[in-house]
Amino acid sequence: MKAIRSPKANALVSPVFAEKNGATEDLLKPLLEQEDCDKTEQASPIRIAVLGCGDSGKSTLCRQIRFLADGDLPEGEKDGCGSIASQNLLSGVAQVLESLNPETLPRNIRGSAETVLKAADLEFMLGYYRPELVDALTAVLNDTVFRVEFQRALDAHEVHPSCGVFAERFLQTPSWGTRRYKPTTEDILGINVRTSGVIAHKLTMGRPFEIKDTGGQRCERRKWVHAHHKANAIIFVASMADYDDVLYEAPEQNRLAESLQLFETVANDPNLKDKKLFLILTKEDDFRQKLQGKGIPLNVSGRFPTAPTGNDPIVAANWMQEQFLQRRRDASRLIGVRRLNAKSLDDVRSVMNMVQASFSTN
Repeated sequence: MKAIRSPKANALVSPVFAEKNGATEDLLKPLLEQEDCDKTEQASPIRIAVLGCGDSGKSTLCRQIRFLADGDLPEGEKDGCGSIASQNLLSGVAQVLESLNPETLPRNIRGSAETVLKAADLEFMLGYYRPELVDALTAVLNDTVFRVEFQRALDAHEVHPSCGVFAERFLQTPSWGTRRYKPTTEDILGINVRTSGVIAHKLTMGRPFEIKDTGGQRCERRKWVHAHHKANAIIFVASMADYDDVLYEAPEQNRLAESLQLFETVANDPNLKDKKLFLILTKEDDFRQKLQGKGIPLNVSGRFPTAPTGNDPIVAANWMQEQFLQRRRDASRLIGVRRLNAKSLDDVRSVMNMVQASFSTN
């Protein structure tokens, strides 16, 4: 007579003993039920809704999580990201050119400037740079007068910071933006595209995850219910570097003030109280550069009178984190906090480890 092996403990159970007690099935039933329960728990995905204001770094965080899980993005999606990067640079250059009096540009680049503006007006339908546009952009970006105005626009946040990075890559890499160029990971993480609606990503990192990236502008937030309805965790993303910036859709509103108000709403919403909450403060590297490199004080907007006046990044970051934590009515309503540069794989890995650990301790 063969022994029966317990599927849970890999132990041998004597059928003679089982039959003597009248029920082999009854003896194994609790073990089988426990195994089924374990399998269900293991297979059940962690469903995360990623919330936050526009331009806070939500989509960059989601892309980095996908890189972490899968090693790369599908080729078609990578090509699409390359087109977006090319569009970001073209739009930024055109925006600066439009702000200039054409007479202030040297005569030898006025034709190039016109070529760039025409390409931008056509909304860059090809998705890549043709040779004549490459030549025109090169001439404009190498012009001293334009570069001074371009840097001023970057410093004043009139164009997205990625434009400055993409401009340098374009000048250093002849094929950048052309049909034969393959975007790098840095290109993909640096693109600026406003998320509309809810975008779901399914991936596996030890156990299955379903991550929903959401649009952060005010007009998009009514769609958040579709993201957090079935979620069992919420990652709230706020940019540390936006303390001196304003909303795209409401130029009178400071971005940090908006993030604090939005976090207060999410953290204290009774409909979300059964979902684990994580606070992620992104763009720590940009924050340090603004505070120390450029000397922009935390209270430059006049909205934060309690902010420290020095340029110590640790003191400033601690103050900013505390501003968010004070918005909770229930001090236990937060599982974990991380400060990170969303372009750092190690930083993002620490976020996912934190989230996964919170579920494994249930």
